[in-house]
Amino acid sequence: MSPYAAARLIGDALDLRHRLPLLWARILAGEVRPWIGRKTAEATREPVC
Repeated sequence: MSPYAAARLIGDALDLRHRLPLLWARILAGEVRPWIGRKTAEATREPVC
């Protein structure tokens, strides 16, 4: 895995845990697939200029 890909994975996990806690809980409960959570975190993240 490249450093860029690893940074994105970590960023998605942190976004889910801290910005989207209800979605994070559903992922942990097995109700939502992790790739859907990652796509949601990416789509709701503010763009970096």
